[in-house]
Amino acid sequence: MSGIDVPAERLRALRQEAVDVLAESMKRNGLIHPVTLRKRAGCGYWVVAGAHRLAAAEKLGWREIACVILDKCSEDEATLIEIDENLTRSELSPAERALHIKRRKEIYEALHGKAKAIGAAAANKKMGNDAGATLADAFTADTATKTGQSERKVQRDATRAKRVEVLPDVINTSLDKGSELDALAKLPVAEQRDLAARAKGGEKVSARKPPKMDKLVEQALRLVAQMTAAERKLFLSKLEADTKPVIEPSPRRPPKIDPDVIKQAGNFHVELMNNTEEFCARIKQWHAANQIDEECHGCVVQALEMASMRLQRTAQDIDDR
Repeated sequence: MSGIDVPAERLRALRQEAVDVLAESMKRNGLIHPVTLRKRAGCGYWVVAGAHRLAAAEKLGWREIACVILDKCSEDEATLIEIDENLTRSELSPAERALHIKRRKEIYEALHGKAKAIGAAAANKKMGNDAGATLADAFTADTATKTGQSERKVQRDATRAKRVEVLPDVINTSLDKGSELDALAKLPVAEQRDLAARAKGGEKVSARKPPKMDKLVEQALRLVAQMTAAERKLFLSKLEADTKPVIEPSPRRPPKIDPDVIKQAGNFHVELMNNTEEFCARIKQWHAANQIDEECHGCVVQALEMASMRLQRTAQDIDDR
């Protein structure tokens, strides 16, 4: 392991909590998935995929680790492998995910030739085809296929990456939410940078605008702005004499929710809990009743951990929407 190094510039920084969890799993079950390496100029190897696994092995004091070595792998190809693995396996935040999609699109265009794509677009345009949509769909479809994400999700992350200039600065801040990124995308770059700097400093800021004031209040304020100084003074004195609140937002009515939707949500909850409890009981009973070797035991534990991560990722996807 002494000849393996992690590139300084990686899209996703190491997370100590993830390293700790992996180290505990690897201590019990060993390494299930080897790390991926590529040869470094001179001697040694660069990590392509598996930096967290390597850090966990170092924490456990391992001197050797199972690996797959890619003989012919360019820097762009290595980055693409890293991106696809992170998008497929990791719990990325909305800002991190958008950055990964942005970098993947850059590499995709570089590897496939942007000039050729422009030429194809011109030819299709001459034939009356929507070439722009076709080219965009090609990247979206390729990314969705390689990472297992929906095309809609890929398109949404690509849009955020294109319109939000401060993605690296908002990671793990109050702005690292899907709704906040969408709100940031609508702001000028100067406002984006100001909010990102404040969020990075620890301030709980939001890019979402507060609800609009009641139209009647807006009209009243416009009337006040048109008054003379004497009229405004008389108006304010009458407001102070009146004990009833005058400028007060009207209460917002809660959204009307279809009772069937509420019932369906409850059914999902009951179904998930029942299925989970039944499955856990079955696998515990099976595990207790059979003699299992270490490899089989490790596979079962790994499968349960991956299922838990899949549920967490589903919850995050729904929360982002």
